[in-house]
Amino acid sequence: MKFCFKTMFVILFGLVLCISMTLLEFAQALEIKESDFKLHILKNDWKQLKWSHIENCWTLLKGVDLSSESEFVITASDIESYNWPDQSITINSNISTRLLKKYFTKDLSKQHSWSMVERALQLTTFLVTLRGEKLYCGVFFHQNTAIGISFPVIYPQIAAIVNLEPVKIEIRLVIRPIASNGFYALFGYKKLDSSIKRRIEIKKIHDFFKKLGKLTDIDDPHRVEPWVPRIEPVLKLKK
Repeated sequence: MKFCFKTMFVILFGLVLCISMTLLEFAQALEIKESDFKLHILKNDWKQLKWSHIENCWTLLKGVDLSSESEFVITASDIESYNWPDQSITINSNISTRLLKKYFTKDLSKQHSWSMVERALQLTTFLVTLRGEKLYCGVFFHQNTAIGISFPVIYPQIAAIVNLEPVKIEIRLVIRPIASNGFYALFGYKKLDSSIKRRIEIKKIHDFFKKLGKLTDIDDPHRVEPWVPRIEPVLKLKK
């Protein structure tokens, strides 16, 4: 009887432990807040912060006071999807329009190339946080910028034109661990060494968006590489 009692006790203890672990994981999933992930666009550009390489970038990152330096914030609630293989984030039309109004000051009632919109954030700095932890920093570039730097960059692209009057668009933020030049420009993101990719391919971010159900794995080279030629639409609106 003692042997049976001990065996049953072990089995019951194991079941309770498994149920507890499942409930804990479920509780943690419920605790996920979309506001936990933040892409901060900072006030100062990269020249003002004197960023020149990844080590200098991180040194200056530690001293950034987000309460005063953060000028525009994109959270997970603003994100439609995070495509992991090509490290691109598509933000919804509402936040895209706000971003456009904030940084693109030209009169949209006149004719403009969309490439001008994509240049609006040129050399603006950013910082990515998850639950308040600073993960990496970098600078916004246009896809045809030839400047070579060794810290992360974001290439804004027009993902979709939702509406013309009033203007509503969706913007895709293509994240890269270094600026696209040299070997990288010829052979693409997938050919980069994994040690370089780890600057932006952070497991915490992957798991966070997976739990939110916003992580995708679309593997399309025509939407992946920022140097792929694009047909740039021209916006024409009635006054």
